[in-house]
Amino acid sequence: MTVHPRRATFAKHPSRALAPIAISLVALSVAFAAARPLPAQAFAPSAAAEPLMLRADDSVRITVWHHPELSGTFALAPDGSVAHPLYKAVRLGGVPLSELNQRVHDFLTRFDADPQFVIEPYLRIAVGGQVKHPGIFAVRPGMTVSQAIVLAGDVTDDGRSDQVQLVRDGRRTTVHLNSDQLATALMPVRSGDELVVPKKRALWRDFFGPAVTVLGATAAIVTAIARVR
Repeated sequence: MTVHPRRATFAKHPSRALAPIAISLVALSVAFAAARPLPAQAFAPSAAAEPLMLRADDSVRITVWHHPELSGTFALAPDGSVAHPLYKAVRLGGVPLSELNQRVHDFLTRFDADPQFVIEPYLRIAVGGQVKHPGIFAVRPGMTVSQAIVLAGDVTDDGRSDQVQLVRDGRRTTVHLNSDQLATALMPVRSGDELVVPKKRALWRDFFGPAVTVLGATAAIVTAIARVR
């Protein structure tokens, strides 16, 4: 029976025959490690100068002096109105924060000629990834990106503080929390912001380890074939 030269090489020297495969796998792993996905459209820190507004699922805390029935913390409905039987006629979503006081004041004059009240808006944001306490938070306007990360327990030992992803209105930018250029880290958060701290990549664990595992499995298969033949 004629034995194909390549099969003969596999049978006599499996490790030599697998050398090109190993080199290819390692090269592929290194290339994959070096590759980075194309970033989404980023936005400049100057966007923070836009008027800050409340959105659906944000909330307001209204405290009215001598009127406990009008006091409390209320969420905003999808149409921007206050989700409360009495306040439902007040639309606070989609208007600058500077107008909130006047709108609430005009409503409260139905019950008191000179209402004394305090309104505190809260923005709904999400912080996830490699932080100690990921979740959804209601924060006061003025909180910065770095403060929001601290609110979620700060970056874990496995997180990358130099690659924090800030997603806003479908656009994403990278925030370096420890950089000398802190423009984005000190940028105030806005309603609906999502902050994600990515995980550090371990070259051996994430790339070379799996390549060696595949190589070992390939060697076992080739050895088994060689024994059969």
